Amino acid sequence: MNENGTIYWPSDISETHGCIIGWISEDNAVVAGIIPEIEEVDLVGLTKELGISTYSKEWNEVVEISGAVPSVIGNVSRRSTIATAPDIVIGDKSIECCRVIRYRRPRSMHYFYSMYPLNLDVTASERSSSLTSSKHLSTRLEQLYELDPSKPTIPASSLARVLSQINVAFECHQIMSSMFNGRRNSNRQVLRPMLRAKDAMGRYIGFLSRPLRSLSALISSTCNVPLPGAYRGDTLLKDISATVQQVDVRTEQSIILPQQFKLIQYRNKKEAPATVSHYISFYNCVWLILNDVIIGSAVGAFLYENSDVLGQLVANKVQLYSVQSIQETLLWLDNWPVGLKLNTQLSRFFCSLFMGITNIWGGLLLFLYPYFPHVVAFVGISGRFGVTMILSLFSDFLSFSTAHLYVCYIFATVVVSQCLSMSGSLWRLFRGKRRNVLRNRTDSWDYDIDQLLLGTILFTLLTFLFPTVLVYYSLFVLTRLAVIFIHAGLETCLSFMNHFPLFAMMLRLKDPSRLPGGIYFVCPQTGQLELKNQPIPFSHIFFQYIRVWSKVSAHYDPRRLLRCVFTASFITPIQRYKIRYAMISSTSLEREERIES
Repeated sequence: MNENGTIYWPSDISETHGCIIGWISEDNAVVAGIIPEIEEVDLVGLTKELGISTYSKEWNEVVEISGAVPSVIGNVSRRSTIATAPDIVIGDKSIECCRVIRYRRPRSMHYFYSMYPLNLDVTASERSSSLTSSKHLSTRLEQLYELDPSKPTIPASSLARVLSQINVAFECHQIMSSMFNGRRNSNRQVLRPMLRAKDAMGRYIGFLSRPLRSLSALISSTCNVPLPGAYRGDTLLKDISATVQQVDVRTEQSIILPQQFKLIQYRNKKEAPATVSHYISFYNCVWLILNDVIIGSAVGAFLYENSDVLGQLVANKVQLYSVQSIQETLLWLDNWPVGLKLNTQLSRFFCSLFMGITNIWGGLLLFLYPYFPHVVAFVGISGRFGVTMILSLFSDFLSFSTAHLYVCYIFATVVVSQCLSMSGSLWRLFRGKRRNVLRNRTDSWDYDIDQLLLGTILFTLLTFLFPTVLVYYSLFVLTRLAVIFIHAGLETCLSFMNHFPLFAMMLRLKDPSRLPGGIYFVCPQTGQLELKNQPIPFSHIFFQYIRVWSKVSAHYDPRRLLRCVFTASFITPIQRYKIRYAMISSTSLEREERIES
């Protein structure tokens, strides 16, 4: 190691004499630990013995990750601390001749140093995303090291290897110390019952997951049944019901949670970032389900105990807002509202038609009003499955109680759309144009006097009738927007309850070092640099909400809604599968199959 080299010294070692083991190169040296009373010849034989011992798997993993076999890189001559630099020699240099950077050795796979932020998105392809981000971030780091004089002059390429050696320093020290001191057999005797219990638990969960997976697959296939008839071929059962959608979400989680449990039980230091991401995703899902059930049980108990009062209250409100208010508004529009002179015959036709639809649906609701307390009691019982089930049932109940408004909206939209289409055709008629459907263009055309006369008559009729059509269309557009905004609020609450990163937030607040987002160096009062983990920003934790918000804001953009209103296009709520967050990727499934094999 040259004179300007860097020594990475662990700040949590307690030994003050012996041989220093670790890795050394021309630019830096990484100290893994200190083994008392060991010679270099003994260490060479020890490393050969480790390669054929039952520790060979762990040892080979340490060698593979670090990129080199650990060796004796120095010694501590007597009882001393890092402050007494002349007692510590690494290579042929005294420690006082080199730059010393202290670090705390990661003692668990959940703690590690990384140059790149931890990717909490387990749905992304880990392999492709890591390669892309590595190239991009490596270039950025090299530029930052060149421009920032406060950082130590360490090449980004060598720093990545140093961090890999630091991450396995504690395991390397433990394996070599246990092997040298002859304590390996006793440690194995202590670990064997724990390993057997862990394997038994894994087999037990795997045994239970098979019938659960079959039942979940059956429920999932039922939720994904395509709907025939008036619906499009790609419309599924879960697309028209929030309750079925929520059942499908819980079914997906019941299938994925055992798979993620297997992934986090497979401890591989080389795949620590992916394992930690699945660990956080697994326990975050478990926490959310438990909180959902606890809150749902409390809310459900309240609904069940007050089902009679709440049922009567819901019946009155449904009758008031979905039937009586609409009927009063239709009668008001039929009597020249605010002095607006509408076409009497057409207005009477629209009023009679919409009043008839509302009366039919109001009679059906009137027949069902005595059963509303039982409906509220059923919703309260469903709270045992979580408050998300209560919100889903309320969303479906809202769709059911406003179905007649949706039918009226469809009829009004179709009429206005045809009026606009006829206006466009008449506009082309007066300009001497016509639409060429075969060539998808507008061509010039000579019309006869009879055609122009007929067009003038139709245009006159349309001009005088369109305000009446527009008034009734405006009424049901407003009701449709109100219903859609309520559904959007409920969908946002469901997304919040199903995918809120609660566990990651707790880790970020309680122990930020478990969510590495890079590294940085601090200089305490001792004058020696210290390596620390930079926690990931909150934007990385709420990445799924950023995606969901971008989709929701694009779908409910005011400009888009106004365009739909003015062009008489159907206004639909956002599709529920677009705001769902998947929990596992195809790469993780391949990894699980590799673990099982």
